[in-house]
Amino acid sequence: MPIALLTPTDLIAALGLAALGLLLTALPAAFWGLMAGDHAQRLSTTLVAVANLFLAALLLRRWMDTGHFPVSNLYESLCFLSWCASFTQLLLMRISPHTWVPALTTPLALGTLAFASFALPSSLQAANSLVPALRSSWLVMHVSVIMASYGALLVGSALAVGVLLANRDQAVAIRGSSIGSG
Repeated sequence: MPIALLTPTDLIAALGLAALGLLLTALPAAFWGLMAGDHAQRLSTTLVAVANLFLAALLLRRWMDTGHFPVSNLYESLCFLSWCASFTQLLLMRISPHTWVPALTTPLALGTLAFASFALPSSLQAANSLVPALRSSWLVMHVSVIMASYGALLVGSALAVGVLLANRDQAVAIRGSSIGSG
């Protein structure tokens, strides 16, 4: 009996579910890292890195199948946003490895990907051809930069909320750095 190969749609779904499973496994490891320390933090970061690779493979496969950068519908945009959030998390862990970074940022990538995979109807997940207005080289440059900035903003906002919650019982002196602020 010959082995049936995955269709492009099945492969994209499998990559998305694999990334989702890895992020779902990384979530308790991220929270465990708050108490257990370095070992759990490394495990969480490794799982997020592998999930990030699966998301990158999903996006590349979708790009190859459609012939255009994969941000033309909500499903593709949310998968790219999830990739951007997990990539930002990995960059932050490389620059400043704090145990609370994965605990605050892993749920963002997981939630975004879970919404894209399970809440969106299949009609919104299907790959479609581009409308004529989007058939431009600006799609790759403009939309990818905007979506990457949304991913960084999402992670930065979560970290800011985490800092506010961690310091909620302390008086915070806010000092401006602009001229004339005293």
